[in-house]
Amino acid sequence: MLFERLSYEINSQQILIKLSAREGMPMKWDQIKKAQVGKDHFLLMVNKAQLIHLPFRIFNSDNERKFVTSILKTKGFIKQ
Repeated sequence: MLFERLSYEINSQQILIKLSAREGMPMKWDQIKKAQVGKDHFLLMVNKAQLIHLPFRIFNSDNERKFVTSILKTKGFIKQ
């Protein structure tokens, strides 16, 4: 699963990581330990061995990226 293409559905309750339209795994925000915003990506750390790298280019619009930023601020992962 290391280099498989995944899709993500992100909302204020969870991140849904999808392998296909029928297969997926929800990840609650409380499983995320730390988050960083780079110049062109979000980096979510689940634990020392697992992380989620979300480059900005995967978002369909600037509003989607701003939505994720607002969730990270609300959850206290990044400074306001």
